[in-house]
Amino acid sequence: GTTCLGKSTTPEREAISCALNAPNWTNVAARCEEEGIKNCGPRDCSRFEFDRAALLGCLGDTQWVPEKSTTRSDIFMPCRDIILLHEPTCDWDDSWLDDFASDANSNGAWSLNFWVESLSSEGCLQPQMRLIGGDGGTFSLLGGVEKFTPDDAVLGAGCNQEEWLAHMLVGKKSDGYRILPEADLAAPKAVSGRKHFTLFGRKSNGWAGLHYDSLHTEENVFSNTDGPQPIPTDKSFLRVINVLGDIRLSPLQLRSDYPSTAAIVLMEYEQFLFQSLRRGPTHPLAMQLNHKIERSVDPFTEKVMLAAPPLLTQMRSMQQDCDAHFENNYAKVVMEWGQRYQCSDPYSCSGYDLSKVYRCAGDQETGSYFGMLPEVIDGEQQYVEYLATIADNELVMRPIRRGSDDPPAEQLLQTDDFIDVLTSRASISAIFYSNDYGILSLLQITFQTQEGRVSASYAVHHLAEASRNLESFSAGMILCILLTLAWLVCSTRSLRATFRGLRSKALGRSLTEWTMEGIRQRFNSHTFVVPPWWSVGEMLFAAAFLVLLVTTLVDRQTVSGRVDDLIGRLISIDWESQSASFGEKKTAYVKVFADIMDHIWGDSVLVNVTLVAVLALLSVVVSFTSCHPRIALITRTLKVALSDMVHFALLFAVVFLGFAIIGTWRFGSRRQDMRSVSATCRVQFDAMLGPPGDLFLASQNEEGDAWEYLIYAAAFHSVCFFFLLNFCLAIIIDSYSKVIEEVRENVTEQDIFSDLYYLCVKKWLAWRHCWPSEANLVEHLENELNSRYVTTDMLYWAGEEEGPGFKTMEDADTFMEFYRQLSFLTDTEDVVHETPTVEDVATFQCLTLQKLEQLIRTVKRHHNGLATLPNLLSPADRMSKV
Repeated sequence: GTTCLGKSTTPEREAISCALNAPNWTNVAARCEEEGIKNCGPRDCSRFEFDRAALLGCLGDTQWVPEKSTTRSDIFMPCRDIILLHEPTCDWDDSWLDDFASDANSNGAWSLNFWVESLSSEGCLQPQMRLIGGDGGTFSLLGGVEKFTPDDAVLGAGCNQEEWLAHMLVGKKSDGYRILPEADLAAPKAVSGRKHFTLFGRKSNGWAGLHYDSLHTEENVFSNTDGPQPIPTDKSFLRVINVLGDIRLSPLQLRSDYPSTAAIVLMEYEQFLFQSLRRGPTHPLAMQLNHKIERSVDPFTEKVMLAAPPLLTQMRSMQQDCDAHFENNYAKVVMEWGQRYQCSDPYSCSGYDLSKVYRCAGDQETGSYFGMLPEVIDGEQQYVEYLATIADNELVMRPIRRGSDDPPAEQLLQTDDFIDVLTSRASISAIFYSNDYGILSLLQITFQTQEGRVSASYAVHHLAEASRNLESFSAGMILCILLTLAWLVCSTRSLRATFRGLRSKALGRSLTEWTMEGIRQRFNSHTFVVPPWWSVGEMLFAAAFLVLLVTTLVDRQTVSGRVDDLIGRLISIDWESQSASFGEKKTAYVKVFADIMDHIWGDSVLVNVTLVAVLALLSVVVSFTSCHPRIALITRTLKVALSDMVHFALLFAVVFLGFAIIGTWRFGSRRQDMRSVSATCRVQFDAMLGPPGDLFLASQNEEGDAWEYLIYAAAFHSVCFFFLLNFCLAIIIDSYSKVIEEVRENVTEQDIFSDLYYLCVKKWLAWRHCWPSEANLVEHLENELNSRYVTTDMLYWAGEEEGPGFKTMEDADTFMEFYRQLSFLTDTEDVVHETPTVEDVATFQCLTLQKLEQLIRTVKRHHNGLATLPNLLSPADRMSKV
């Protein structure tokens, strides 16, 4: 059963009193042997009052026994059961019990009444109850005539199948604690779904009385006995109530008299309507107990499992005085109204002040709230509670400090008060784990309370073990690292060649040529020269990208261990352990949750940095397309349109932001998507790219009929879509047309595949024949030759030390032979004039000489092995043509 005590005592104290006052009959050893009790007679265990385990060992199976074996022994309960069966939630306030006992002693009567409902459909004799006094012995009991049926340790509740319900008073010690003649009646079996009114007690004449529903009986207890025990005048009158059976009781009413039969019937009928309204659940217990549901035994089929209890976290603001003086005045008036109408007689309000009416938010709260201190999660101080605690309970017990020096005191708090008007942000967080894929997922639903409204959003973050396909991922990353390393080497060599070229020319130039303007003209005049700042930036970016790739590879290699560690720490929390307190389990869980948030934040930073790096790499790749006019459409179009686009962007920003400010000011209080200037800009941008977007002119709500909204939407679509967007397209199309025209007019550019082929061939020949660098050749052709056409003799002087860099005449011939394959380099149509000039004559002479040298090489190839043909031109002739 269950034992309930007065709050002024403890179960340990009452158990000690029970053992200390156990009767010590002359035949006590024989009586204990008959009842199977080993620890017989009085036992003093008071020294173990504060050691529960030692106290239970000292008590053993000590139990009161009547003097004679003819008296049933189950009227008394084992002393240790007072401790083991104690239920603190049913303890009662006994501060009034002294006055009650004095009145009951004066009247010589007492009674106890209540309503009882069985929770079993089996049909049992209910209720069963013992009343135990301050000496530890039972003085009154209610139950079957023959015996008590104690609660089963396995099934949970016993069921007495007797037909007669009896109230029995226990006699005096001089009478051997025998059971006095009982007041009994044939009571119906109690079943679930029906309540029974029960009253029993001692009448003023000393008789035992019992009332059950409409049945009433009483019995003279003085027949051949010494009468009942005297009624104490203090709290020792009643210390322990022992209730047996699977029942539900209303509050017990203890009276210092025994009402008349008419008063009992009136009491029953006055409470009947109220008790019938308290019918319990929608489906009565009898229906629930008789309704069987087949238990599902299907296997778990979900891909993810909830790894730990969901959390409810919040950030709070401290209360402060409202900024507007009018708000304080209004709240004060409302408070006065409430005090006048709600807190006046016969009502009273405790703690009703201005903060109960309205509270304005101030700075972030960092002190104790709801019995807890904030935890640092994701770099922010947040108050953490289990979601189930707030959602499934109306009241919780939490330690509350009244002052900084006061110890915490347990206090009941309403869970509805956990989130209030001072909550600035609340989040529901749940951790899931996929055992199949090894992915740890965090689902967060966040509610923001800003700008006078509540907005909700959600996010899902993942931490993958990366154990699957890790080998292929690692191989791909290593390949990327090698390619990036090669890119870094090429960038370094390019930068080195650039600075070496600048240094080699520095001695031959005057100081005036090395001004910033001179340097700029030099690099602008040679399109093949890469500016040093570009080479430096490219080299630094390649190095940073290489570091990022290595970091990502290491992170993927170690993430599996991190996920396993986090899951292991979650599993290691023993939620059912009685040795660890609620606070210790919560602290361990919050620590794991904070670590998960830190890992997710670090992974998110790495992913975002990688995103920026990949976008930058894509930009570099796009910029590399400028190496060929046929694929340089994006870069060259942007270059041509740059000036116009800058001025257009200035105009667009002014107009677009102007509409955004107007929309936020006028419609931000009505529309969630226009609550701020940035949000309105996003709405306008969507409406401009996919009109009408969310700016409908034919809206279904009342906003669509407002003239101010119609003007705003029509003006925005007209200006931004019809004008600005088309202006931007016109600038781009005009620039693209110019670029295409330039490409078509440039006869030297071939298709990209031909140029790639000739580039590979040129690299091979340059390496094989040790051609000089492009920079030296262009320098020689532009500054030292004054001719539009070039021959081999212009690139090589036999016997001279200084030259463009060809080692032999054969190397120069190979160079000329390679470029002579390109027809556009040998075209002469653009140099034909009606009246030839001296330059034209020199040009034609060079062309003639070039064709003659080509003829000589052809003859040599056809006469291979014969004697070397003599040079048709002497060195003097070659020099004269210059």
